[in-house]
Amino acid sequence: MRLGLAAGAPESFAWTPRKLGAALLNDWDANDAVVTSGKVVSVTDSVAGLAMNDNGQAAQRPTYSMSGPNGHAEITHDGVAQALQTGVAIFTRNPPFTWVIVYKQYGQAAAGTLLSDSGGNALQINASVPSMSFFGGAANNTVAGTPTNLDPAYGALFLEKNGTSTKWYNNGAALTNNATSPGTGAYDMLTVGAYQYDPFLSVPLHCSWTRILLVSGLLSTADRLRLYRYLKRLYGLP
Repeated sequence: MRLGLAAGAPESFAWTPRKLGAALLNDWDANDAVVTSGKVVSVTDSVAGLAMNDNGQAAQRPTYSMSGPNGHAEITHDGVAQALQTGVAIFTRNPPFTWVIVYKQYGQAAAGTLLSDSGGNALQINASVPSMSFFGGAANNTVAGTPTNLDPAYGALFLEKNGTSTKWYNNGAALTNNATSPGTGAYDMLTVGAYQYDPFLSVPLHCSWTRILLVSGLLSTADRLRLYRYLKRLYGLP
């Protein structure tokens, strides 16, 4: 039975990402993972039905656990050679777009890749510097600052890509950023947990995630805060 909301319920309880309408392109939830022997075979997004899978490589399957934030599932990549991927030529997004990732990392000593594509675009995190970078082809936009999403704390990272500019928000707060980031930002094969352009599955990231969303266009300030408050309530974020 589905219960209704009481009159005057907080907006974060009533609002869900589906309120974004057609702008919400994909929504991958670790709770929807297909699991074999504790390893993730695939995760299908609830909007477009687009699956990330093990690309037929059982050895690269990340680990599944129900020990994620607020009792939700989490998918953990070992930082060595574990990744999930969509298929070639079925996933193409041109800017502007907004990535939203609920994740934590484990403070490895070198840079690692949270998201990447087959065209050389990648979102990389280096906890030892610390910094985050979005690579667009051969150039990149780097944000200096201490990552707050270190184990055991999860956080919600918003990455806005608008042509040649990039903006970052973590747990609702804007991060200091460089306004330029060359490259098209288009994705044709999404990889989570490693850099899959060249060489294949290099620069992996030791991380766990529970939700990945892709939005067409740039969120308004109001919608970005609504989405953050929704994720904060659901996953117990800072």
